[in-house]
Parts: sequence; structure tokens; C-alpha cells
Amino acid sequence: MRLNSSTYKNIQDLKYHNENTPTSIVHLGLGAFFKGHLAVYMNEYNNLNEDTWLIEAVSLKTNTSKKKMQKQDNLYTVHLNGLKTSSHELISSVKNSLFLGEDRKHIMNLLVSENTKLITLTITEKGYCYSPKLDGLDINNSDIKHDFEYFSQAISSIGILCFALQERKIMNFNGITIMSCDNLPSNGELLKKVILDFASKIDKNLKVWIENNCAFPSTMVDRIVPSVTDETLNKIENTLGLRDECGVICEDYAQFVIEDNFVNNIKPDLSKVGVLFVDNIQAYENMKLRILNGTHSALAYIGQLLNKNTIYDAIADVNIELFINKMILNEIIPSLEQVEGINLEEYSKTIIMRYHNPNIVHKTIQISMDGSLKIPQRWLKTLRYLIENNKNFDCLVICLASWMKFTSGLNLESLGVNVDDPKKDLYAKIWKNETSSIDIVKAYFSISDIFDNYFIRNNNLIEKVANSLENINNLKNQIKEIK
Repeated sequence: MRLNSSTYKNIQDLKYHNENTPTSIVHLGLGAFFKGHLAVYMNEYNNLNEDTWLIEAVSLKTNTSKKKMQKQDNLYTVHLNGLKTSSHELISSVKNSLFLGEDRKHIMNLLVSENTKLITLTITEKGYCYSPKLDGLDINNSDIKHDFEYFSQAISSIGILCFALQERKIMNFNGITIMSCDNLPSNGELLKKVILDFASKIDKNLKVWIENNCAFPSTMVDRIVPSVTDETLNKIENTLGLRDECGVICEDYAQFVIEDNFVNNIKPDLSKVGVLFVDNIQAYENMKLRILNGTHSALAYIGQLLNKNTIYDAIADVNIELFINKMILNEIIPSLEQVEGINLEEYSKTIIMRYHNPNIVHKTIQISMDGSLKIPQRWLKTLRYLIENNKNFDCLVICLASWMKFTSGLNLESLGVNVDDPKKDLYAKIWKNETSSIDIVKAYFSISDIFDNYFIRNNNLIEKVANSLENINNLKNQIKEIK
């Protein structure tokens, strides 16, 4: 028996109903993280019965998620697995699930509607079509090229949003707040930058209107939400006694910090459910990106090379845990400013405890995806700080060498690994054409979309990474010997 509006009472009663309540939020990106984070916060807020904000969520690439959600009347469960306890919650904050390829007219009407109070996004790094080299919109991106030519039939999130904002301008409607909930530094600024770049190519007046009428608050989001597998769904079914094809399993920890920048201050008061609204979010972003995401990527690449399939498997190795702790205490924390109300060492201990949760199966191969888009903010800003301040950076050297070895497509046993990255073909070319470790490192450091010129000019860094890469088959001892 499947979870839906007829069977949900077998789990729990709904505290609010959404049939006749208007849509408040249009969300782009109907994936597991959205279902385990933003939708959960909105569900808890709506449960207060003070104010109801319902979401219509859009899948941009396939109709798979839409079909599954609609079969369940847009109900699903989130399962919180802690170290010692677990719980589940029925989520009903999603009023409707949509697919761009089938529901474009309805989606555009929602985005333009004055009843819509907020637009949110979880579209992953790739979805922003951002070029670090250009520090703006990647005008060579195939989706962006399509959208410039067929603007009314845009397929990228950026093109879709710009078309909707143009329609709002034409109708003399108010501007709107558009909020990224993706794990990117200064995600609001980045979103604003690529939207303004796109708009300027369409109509300079549109760009000015967006600047004057719309807001792009940055956010810091945190919760480990592993990819859903058949095993996940079977576990959920065993718990519920119902089949929930849309359910997610995630850790019982969550954090949500939002820059308090909304058009006409129109927003749900999520502070009532633990969200922190702040004037300056950068310190929170840096803390999370460098400590949590920086070590996550380290565990992913080192773990893949050493046949550690999950984060739990990796951190359970005593030597790897010691390495990660040294990386945090000796290299990452020194690069950070203090964050109001947070002790960075205690925050770090909490993260290590989260990694030790055996009930969260977060695969290292999943975290290894799109390294070219992740490591600049997760590792390189820390690394540059350490170099400029004459501090030790040996852990980050090993991390970079491990990433380079991983992106060769082979682990330490010469078995193939799945490299899922926009630069995959370039990595393969480097490994084919360059013979020495130092030439391989120089070739990587010459990828300007990842590394700025600062790194290719640093011979000491290049030699250290090359030496680690040359001896990568001895990775276990490299990790053990870190002081």
C-alpha cells in the first residue's frame, strides 16, 4: 500500500491542509536536499498554524520526481537518523510537483503571479551556469546559448527566471525575492550576478529593473541528505508499513542561516523554527564551507583512493580521523574569523560526531562529484590564507594530490573510479599527455576555471603537491605522518 492522501493517517495526522491555500513559494529543483531541508523547515513552520506558506516545486530535467510525488498526492516522509535515536515526519508543505517539459505555462504563471511571495532554488553548482574565469555568466554554456536564442522557451534556471522577471516588469508588478538554498559561498550574490549578466544581454532596462526591484539573500544550509536508493526506500517501507517512493533519510542535525534581505520584508518568520536571520552571513558561510564541506571533500577523495565507500567508513579509520582533526585545527580554523555565538572547535567536534553516524550512508563517490566547482571555495581560500601567512598546509597538499589522483580515473589499486565532473575530459588529457608528477600538477594548476594565477606562480606549493602525488601509493603513510 502506497502513501497518499487516503493512507497518510496510518502515519500521523496533518496539522494543516493545503488544498485551498494559495501557493507562496515556487521552488526550482525537486531533489532530495530540498525535500530534506527547506521543505522540512516550511512544514514545521506551517505546523505552528499561524501562517501557511505552501510550495510548488519544479523539476527542470525529467518528470520522474513529479510523477512519483503526484502519485502520493505530494506527501512524503523524512526520516531523521541520529547516532542513537530515529524519528520520521510526514511532510505536506509541497502543494504541487511540476516538470518544466510538461507544465511550462503553469510554472511561468506562478513565477509571474503577484500571489507568489518567494522563489527558491536548489539546482546544484552546475545549475547557475557560472564561470569563475569570467566571474559571471558562462555565455558558452549550451543551455544559456539556447536561452538567448529561444528566450520564451528557456531551459536553464537563469533563463527561466529572467523571462519571468521580464514579464513582471512588463505587467508593472512588484519585484520579488529569489533565494538560493544551494551549498555555495555568497550564493545570493552569485545568483544575482548571473541573472543580471543574462538580463543585460536581453535588455539593459530589464537589468536595471531587477537591480532596483528584486532581492537575492544569501543562505547557509546544512544537513547531510544522502542520495535515495532502493535500499533507502525499503528501509522507509519497513518503518512506515507503507510504500513511500518519495521519502528521504537524513541526519537529525540541520542548520539554516539566511541573510535578512527580502523585498518589502515579505518572508515567513522561520526564526520560530530555528532559522537564524543575520545581516552579514559571510562568516557563517566560510565556517561551514571550509570546516564541513572542506573535510567532506577530503574524506571523499582520500576515501575513494583507499576503498572507503562511505563517509562513515572513512572516518572510522583512526588515522584518517586524526588527519581530518589536524586539518581542521592546524589549517582550517586559523583561516577563519570568529563567528558570533559559535565556538569553532566545538562546532568541529560536532561535525566529526556527525561523520561517525553509521545510520547515514553518505557515499564518498557522491561527494566526489563536480570537484572543479567545489574545491575553490572548500580548499583554495584556506590554502591561500595559509601560504600568505607562512603557516603549515601539509594536509591540504595531500588533499590536492588525492583529488588529482582520483580524477585520473584510477584508484591506488589501478581500478577504475567514476569521475563525474565538467572537467573530466581535460583531466584525462592531462594524465595522457604529462609524464612527470610536477608536470601533472602544473597542468592542473593551469586550469584557470579552478586555480587563479597565484597558485601556478608558487613553486614551493607545486613541489609539495607533486611530491605527494609522486608518492600517492603510499597515501596511508602520508596521512599517518602528518604532525
